[in-house]
Amino acid sequence: MGKKYFDDSWDFRDSDTKSHTHCFHSYPAMMIPQVAGRLLDQYGKNASILFDPYCGTGTSLVEANLRGINAIGTDLNPLARLIAKSKTTQIPEKALNVWLKKFNDLLLLQDFGKDNGHLNIPRFANIDFWFGKKVQIALATIKEFIDKINDNDIADFFRVAFSETARESSWTKNGEFKLVRMSEEQRLNYAPNVFGIMYGKLTRNKNGLKSFDAAIKNNAYASVLDFNTVEDIPTTYISEKSIEIMITSPQYGD
Repeated sequence: MGKKYFDDSWDFRDSDTKSHTHCFHSYPAMMIPQVAGRLLDQYGKNASILFDPYCGTGTSLVEANLRGINAIGTDLNPLARLIAKSKTTQIPEKALNVWLKKFNDLLLLQDFGKDNGHLNIPRFANIDFWFGKKVQIALATIKEFIDKINDNDIADFFRVAFSETARESSWTKNGEFKLVRMSEEQRLNYAPNVFGIMYGKLTRNKNGLKSFDAAIKNNAYASVLDFNTVEDIPTTYISEKSIEIMITSPQYGD
């Protein structure tokens, strides 16, 4: 019987796993950045293109770009693709600051009791099951603001923060992998500051993006695509023999 070999140097228990744009948005079963980074350092020193067929929120793509390696990622989950795209998209700081200033102005209007009676609150199945009325109004106000952003990269930046804000403002229990609703007592005592949560996410993500922009090497880029790699890899997007290293995290079944 073969001997087992344990290498606990891959644990990275005390490492900062939220550096750069890795701080964007929580997501289940995320790859630890240090794992992807170590694999790239060991096996991708001469690579120019990385491919991650199940990229999730783009951990390997970010780590590749930080090392001057271009990256291509695919994932079936549209939220994962949105996050991965936003984490690897450089945005001019001045342009982003313009919209952050406008959002701050929106917060001031809310503080002074702006009338939201004109809002078109989206209707979808179980919205009243997961969101209180005041939270619905606040989220609809933010969504209306995002819909007016005329730069798609900046709009996506805001959408990522909005997604996490919606989750944290809902009656969903924190720390649960599946959707579990709060108890009636918890719901009665839950009054989230939706605008404050959103502002905090935007501030955190802006700092992460600024760090990523400063650390990226050789103008490396990432492309996030939505085709199903289980069925096919279209040569329209990835030419044959162009991929020099592949890093991915195994799919999780549930």
